Amino acid sequence: MIISPDMYKSQNLDKNLKELVAERNKLLVLIEEYENRLVLSNKDELTEDDLIKPSPQTMYYYNNCYLKEITDLIIEKAKNV
Repeated sequence: MIISPDMYKSQNLDKNLKELVAERNKLLVLIEEYENRLVLSNKDELTEDDLIKPSPQTMYYYNNCYLKEITDLIIEKAKNV
């Protein structure tokens, strides 16, 4: 399920720095998997994953938006360490 970047940020507001970093790392893995398969590769073949809704492109977009939000929270929390 896709949520807005603002909602994603609000759902993570109460996490500590360690939890925020773990969440960011999960997003980075998802982004890297997409980029390796569909951006950096020369393959044009579709897989079952490409036929799901929301599309991989949509999830890539939102994962990047979420990455920005979680990074902002990490920066805020790191100031207080």
